[in-house]
Amino acid sequence: APPSRHSRHPLTGAAIEGATLPDHDAALALAIAAHDRFRDGFTVIGWDIGITAAGPVLIEGNWNPGTDILQLVEGRGLSQSPLGALYRDALARLSPDVWRSARAVEREPR
Repeated sequence: APPSRHSRHPLTGAAIEGATLPDHDAALALAIAAHDRFRDGFTVIGWDIGITAAGPVLIEGNWNPGTDILQLVEGRGLSQSPLGALYRDALARLSPDVWRSARAVEREPR
């Protein structure tokens, strides 16, 4: 089925619209602290953070996070988002030789 918007969860009836994420500030601080540890060599890291009764927990970081969900939630293409601007800035810093030699999918060197 195609994506659709709901103000309430279709199975449980729980409110979605207007709901707040518990411990959002702590989760954001955890993502920023994790990113600070891996900042060199990465432009973007998609952090998966679980919200538990004991607070936010870092699950994993993805060097090449998907953007489809972000685009669906925002209702606009990635190029029109702050993440798109970040990608454009990082790509603009690459030399033409790097662009010419890049494969379709390429891992960042470690």
